[in-house]
Amino acid sequence: IQLAFRVAIFAGAGAMVGLIAIIKPTNTMLFENAAGSNVLQILSILIFLSSIIMTASAVLQGLGFTFYPAFVILGGFIIKYCLNILFIPLAGLSGAAIASCIALLLVVIALLIKLKFQLHIKIVQLEFITPILKGAVCMYIVLKGYLLLTDFFYGVGYERMASSFQAISAVFFGGFIYLIVVLRSQVFTEEELYMLPLGSKLLLLLPKNKTRMTKK
Repeated sequence: IQLAFRVAIFAGAGAMVGLIAIIKPTNTMLFENAAGSNVLQILSILIFLSSIIMTASAVLQGLGFTFYPAFVILGGFIIKYCLNILFIPLAGLSGAAIASCIALLLVVIALLIKLKFQLHIKIVQLEFITPILKGAVCMYIVLKGYLLLTDFFYGVGYERMASSFQAISAVFFGGFIYLIVVLRSQVFTEEELYMLPLGSKLLLLLPKNKTRMTKK
């Protein structure tokens, strides 16, 4: 169970921060201009929250609580509707995005509280969160620098083509940086990495001549 949540946080945080960093070229690549990028940045938070919700819901259903996640998620929709009424007049599309984030955050809290009472264990250790934050910050800074360095492509080609190059190459570049920083912090054991897709390849990113940290 702890491994499932660590993987969800690892993947969700990386996807969220990476998309926030490159949202403008990604938006231009997909929709021809960067309009609404600030709203999409807020909505990127939903990637992280959704990964936690899906994991927590699956665990609760495995424990026999089939209807609880459904009721909580339904409650989230109701909260989202009420928050829309409050925030949209104040901030328009950004208000709707903020309402979605708040609603899903409350769903996450409700699911995790239920799990905490049922399992009586610490779902995620603090020493796991720190490397994730470090990796996310490093990736964000590197990606912003990378976008600045490649902005000259806009002067030699079509804007959408330049945005496509920036967005697609930044995904691979940023993902590699994130993997390097996080995995070299030894947040996963070799056995745990083998359980992940392409786990044998991820092992190559682990520091050599060091004992892998063992998770209990």
